[in-house]
Amino acid sequence: MSKNIHCMKTMRECLGTMVPGSWRMLAGVFLLNVIFFPVFLSSCLFFINVPVQEWTFPFAIIAAGGFSCLLAGRDYRKMGISIAFGVLCLTVILLLCTHTYDFSWDGNTYHKSIIALLKDGWNPLQETFYSYAERFPFLSSAKETWFDAYPKGTELWAATVYAFLGNIEAGKAFNFLSGAALLLILWEILMETARLKRGQAFLCAAVFSINPILSIQGLTYYNDAFLWEMLLLFIASLLYLTLFEDGRYRQIFCYSVFVSINIGFNTKFSAVIFFGMIGLSFFGFWMVEELRAADFRTACGKVSGRFFLLACSVISGLELTGATSYIINTVRHHNPFYTMIGEGSTELITLHMPVSMKGLPHAVRFVASLFSKVSNDTAVEAIQWKLPFQFYSEEFLYAQMEDTRVAGWGIFFSAIFLLSLFCIVWHFITVQTGSKRLFRLVCMLAALSAIFVAVVPGMCWARYFVGLFFWIGAAMVILCTRMSRSVSQSAMCGILLGAMVTLCVLNMSPSIGRNWKEIQNYKAIRQELSRLKELSEVGELQVSFAGDTTFYGRFFNLMDEGITEFRFQEEEAPDAMPIFPSRQLLYSVSGPEHLAEYIRRLDTDRYLIFIAAKDEASAAITGALAEAMQTLGLEFDMQDAYRCSYLAISDGSAIYEEKKEAEISCSMDVGGVSVFMRSGGYLEGDVASIMLDGVEYAKNRRGLNLVVYNKEKQYVVDSIYVDLFTDDKVCR
Repeated sequence: MSKNIHCMKTMRECLGTMVPGSWRMLAGVFLLNVIFFPVFLSSCLFFINVPVQEWTFPFAIIAAGGFSCLLAGRDYRKMGISIAFGVLCLTVILLLCTHTYDFSWDGNTYHKSIIALLKDGWNPLQETFYSYAERFPFLSSAKETWFDAYPKGTELWAATVYAFLGNIEAGKAFNFLSGAALLLILWEILMETARLKRGQAFLCAAVFSINPILSIQGLTYYNDAFLWEMLLLFIASLLYLTLFEDGRYRQIFCYSVFVSINIGFNTKFSAVIFFGMIGLSFFGFWMVEELRAADFRTACGKVSGRFFLLACSVISGLELTGATSYIINTVRHHNPFYTMIGEGSTELITLHMPVSMKGLPHAVRFVASLFSKVSNDTAVEAIQWKLPFQFYSEEFLYAQMEDTRVAGWGIFFSAIFLLSLFCIVWHFITVQTGSKRLFRLVCMLAALSAIFVAVVPGMCWARYFVGLFFWIGAAMVILCTRMSRSVSQSAMCGILLGAMVTLCVLNMSPSIGRNWKEIQNYKAIRQELSRLKELSEVGELQVSFAGDTTFYGRFFNLMDEGITEFRFQEEEAPDAMPIFPSRQLLYSVSGPEHLAEYIRRLDTDRYLIFIAAKDEASAAITGALAEAMQTLGLEFDMQDAYRCSYLAISDGSAIYEEKKEAEISCSMDVGGVSVFMRSGGYLEGDVASIMLDGVEYAKNRRGLNLVVYNKEKQYVVDSIYVDLFTDDKVCR
């Protein structure tokens, strides 16, 4: 009993009144809570059968602001700056994510599907994914076990954002948010502990928290880099609690241990391995360090509070925040890590490795990947070794992929990594005075990295071992520290630091280039989706998967744009056209069957209608068609105009109309678009041309050719033709 009371007392001391810090720390904690609170709150609500709510995300922002206010105390200036900066970061990142489309494979298969169902009302504690997915016909083929079994932390956070903003793309903001939060927190730690200058501390914090994998995954729903951001927070917190037991941020980092474990466990199953090994290593380190100075009983008493913190965090991460995976998997499959180990497990890592690396020991794979050409070609049968600082043009393309399998840390990473190791080893060999405790910690972390490489599958695959970048940050901290403390070594340290920074920037350039491309693609994709919405109002939109791919998530992109009137069909239509530049769906439009009905559906307040006849456009004219054309303000006296030329432009009233036996053409500016049109009967040119701003849109087929143009948004909505020599049916 007395022992339990002592543990609780120690825990209260550890999590007691939190000490206010700088605006950087407060802003970082604010962003961290913006990630944590929606996940934790939604997980709790599932237990009382309350699904994701629209108010969860704004409530979490307010709660995160309130938490920062408590930390700031009466320092209203610091409070205002930190919250304002945090809200600014959140707003910018959300805007960036809503104005880009996830281009990734995983994002458009299972991540978005889980997010959309959570937002729609699915409670994973009450119902399986597959049962709830019956509401969406296009999800009928989603049978993979991981839809139900995988941890859902990032998907749950994204679902709360989706429910509030109504845009599924906004939810991928967790990647860049975590990077921003960790940058701010580490910036303050480095200024507090390493006595670096402000710019140096910022540079080192940026290298720790921002890397090519986070950059390339930042605009997708991949969450590998996000998991390692939580691991970085966990390691940084434990290091602070180890080296600065009475530091002013001790309480904050006790809290961040709890947050990082709860979020990390609910991100990927592999988190349990990484967090577990790191946590146990630090606990062992604490025990050994305390035993150096005291007996076993006293040592246990001193570390009991931190052990209690770790234990409570793990229990919460597994049984509360992680209930939708660990508890549900245990209940349904008697295995909390279902799909990762045991019956029903899926070995995706080895399956997707290049042929050259299959069958090799884990450590050999890692070394081969580190010193190979950047590649995603799984058919390569021999390892493609390269020297540090060497690069090939084809590597830039592979370095722009979100899941590059070989040397995915970047084109210049092997050189950066070797320089970093040199700096770290050189420092500890040449340092005259220093903390032996710090040296032992570095050795422990190095041993952990080696164990990960030797034991854990997939460490050769960069997205599964983002922590390798942490050693780059450590080397830069050493260089900056030595520059500040030793005038004689400042030149050498400055050269090494400059070389590493230059290489890091070059190493980031492919991912930055890819993100810039996706930002530029947004307008064209949005315009295409807007056009599809208008097509769905004119005819029946049919959407299917492209070949044997199943990018379910793209359907939710359509629905977010208001494209809800479509029919899913399992087989693609012969005339189907692609949607999206990558991870495509296919669409086709059917109906209305007759031109008269098509015209009646057009909203002439929005559209310009361009008409050009070719060959013969009179024989199959019906009374209904003539009346429909006249509702456009046209005379359309074509009933007896055998093989006559005909041109017309209408916006509900006639802007231009001309009929002749000879070929005719017109050129004018209408509705902000430059127009050139030609029409010729069978003996007079036999042509139908409708060029808008120099681009041909007419089908140039026999009969009437129509182009529908949105004059407000300034793009072509539809292009059809009707072979009026035989009938008045609409063709595309």
